[in-house]
Amino acid sequence: MNKFIKIFLFFLLILAILLNINWIASAIAGLILGLLYFLIFGFSLGKIIFKAQNIGWQLIFGMLSLISAYSFLGAIVYYFYQLNQLSVSLLFSAISIVILIFDSKLQNSKCLPLFKPWQESRIQNLFCNLKSITRNLSSIILKISYLILFATAIYILFTCQTIDAIRSPWQVIPPAFLIIYFLATLNLLLLLLKPKTTSYNLIQPHKTSYNLIQPHKTSYNPI
Repeated sequence: MNKFIKIFLFFLLILAILLNINWIASAIAGLILGLLYFLIFGFSLGKIIFKAQNIGWQLIFGMLSLISAYSFLGAIVYYFYQLNQLSVSLLFSAISIVILIFDSKLQNSKCLPLFKPWQESRIQNLFCNLKSITRNLSSIILKISYLILFATAIYILFTCQTIDAIRSPWQVIPPAFLIIYFLATLNLLLLLLKPKTTSYNLIQPHKTSYNLIQPHKTSYNPI
């Protein structure tokens, strides 16, 4: 029963936000509902993605991931269509429903026993070996993909350099740079969350792509 009450309350929150977006349009209600939404759904997303972390980190990284997802998908929608009430409502509903579905599956996996007690030791050893192999393989893939994305971002910045006075660097930097930079940042975040990782050495080079924007002469601070 608690599970259905939780889903019902989540849907009430989603419905209230949709009503405020399309009809009520109250700034105070939007602020309160938005804070509740990012706290609750951010924590739910953190439990899904960052299972190995404690509750505090699940909340923080979950909220950051939720904001990043809205920013990334919203940029795609804006690039190919536009951000109006309909597109924002559809994007909001889709992300919320996906989080609810995965959160519900996560709760079911915790409640239902899959194996008998005598099978647990063998299954546990098998999963430990598979987990070790998967962790090493995923770290290698993330590092390689990060280096490729980072090199691509640096190449774009260098090729877009100009000596002309421009109001903003985004006049010459293509929108694809934001997507590449977002994916590189996401890769770096995933690497930092892995135990015994050496990816802290990648943080300083990653900041270089931000600093390279400065050679573009602008009449005010571009960022």
